[in-house]
Amino acid sequence: MDKVVSQKENQEITLVDVAAIACREWKIAAGVFFILMAFVIVATLFADEKYAYSSIYKVAEQQETDNNPQGALEQPSTVAEKIRTVYVWEAARVLLDEWGMERLEFDLEVNNPNDTLLVVLTTEATESMAGKVNELHKQTLEQAKAEQQSILLRLGESLESRRLGLSGQVESLTGENERSELAATYVGLIADIDAKLAELSDGKIVRLSERSVEPVGLGPVWMLLFGIIVSVMMALVSAWLMHFIRLVAKALRDDSRTC
Repeated sequence: MDKVVSQKENQEITLVDVAAIACREWKIAAGVFFILMAFVIVATLFADEKYAYSSIYKVAEQQETDNNPQGALEQPSTVAEKIRTVYVWEAARVLLDEWGMERLEFDLEVNNPNDTLLVVLTTEATESMAGKVNELHKQTLEQAKAEQQSILLRLGESLESRRLGLSGQVESLTGENERSELAATYVGLIADIDAKLAELSDGKIVRLSERSVEPVGLGPVWMLLFGIIVSVMMALVSAWLMHFIRLVAKALRDDSRTC
């Protein structure tokens, strides 16, 4: 029983063992550490900082109702989904042809903040890509605005048509009390239509690819710290692997001598 326990204790690797192995194989550990750190330093020095570029679109509006308390012509979430699945890809296809590129070198995120009429486009990119980001945001939002403008125009024409019809009815109803009461009803309906027409409002591009003040993502200091941690871990692993290889080679030599 004691022999089994001692064997288990001998098979366990403690921090002291790891430190001892690293000391024995310090050349391998140091070599791996410095090679990896060289890559990290070069990557940190030559890495371009990324900034967040954001655009904001306010959806077109109409008269508020119980079913539509915000008064949105289309629900902002619906507009955001159209941008995400249709408009951005149509704009990207045209722009990629103009730029002679096969794919975009940056992503575009589309969000609708809760309880707002806003749709927010966000892209993380380097300053060298700022012009392309601006073009993509602009083309995408102009498509969304044009589509909403078309819906708004049809709604306005429909309301105007109803208003003209009611105005004609009012002019034809004169004289009798019953007709006067009906005319008053029509006048009320016309007033409601006028109120709806007054509430119609175009969609607006409130902000276009405005750059964040501070860079996003890991800064140089954090990249170096992360690189140091990874380099130390890989140095210890390489030292342990080299020690293991030496032990295996020694065991094979002892077996060959025994045979």
